[in-house]
Amino acid sequence: VLDALQRQSTSEARDALTALKSIDTMSVDVARWMLDLRGRLALLEREPKRALALYQDFRSSATNLEDAWRAQVGVARAELALGAVESAHRAYEYALSIERNEGRAIPFAQGRGLFLAQREGVAQEYIRSLLKSDEVETALSVVRQRRVSTLRDLAARQRIESLSESERRGWEEMVDAYRRQQAKLEEARANVELAPIDGEDVYRHRLDKQRRRTR
Repeated sequence: VLDALQRQSTSEARDALTALKSIDTMSVDVARWMLDLRGRLALLEREPKRALALYQDFRSSATNLEDAWRAQVGVARAELALGAVESAHRAYEYALSIERNEGRAIPFAQGRGLFLAQREGVAQEYIRSLLKSDEVETALSVVRQRRVSTLRDLAARQRIESLSESERRGWEEMVDAYRRQQAKLEEARANVELAPIDGEDVYRHRLDKQRRRTR
């Protein structure tokens, strides 16, 4: 699915998602991931209203920073496609605020390069939209924030690389412990199985029911 979406092959992505829906049981984690994929497909198919509804569901069900960031970016892109520029910019700004907290939990040795590349791409989307809307001062402010963030990240990387092997292992273990705590919280809040998704309205009903059961 991801490969088809990245190649913007609408038909292949649709077929792949249809195949995923045939799974007999679907965990809550996978169901949330499906919302992201279906939202991306809706945007690719130029159906921003449907994409916005999917991403709003994704945002309300997010239980970790990664999901919250992805949902917020999806909302921003859908709002922008609908011409709701101010709402889109608020969503982008919120996504950047999530990123500032999220980055602290990503070890340098565990995919941080990809993490930074994805976040930088979204920041560039936001900056381009600000410039298109003649919000030059805000765009410059975002650029300055990105520069500070990059310099801070480089400084942190240098500090980590200067640690001894045992000190670095301790730092990584501390971050891993934080991530495990997040995972346990997510599992406690979403320890149920969902049936296959066979319609957006049906899925929203199931998701609402799940939330009531896990409160």
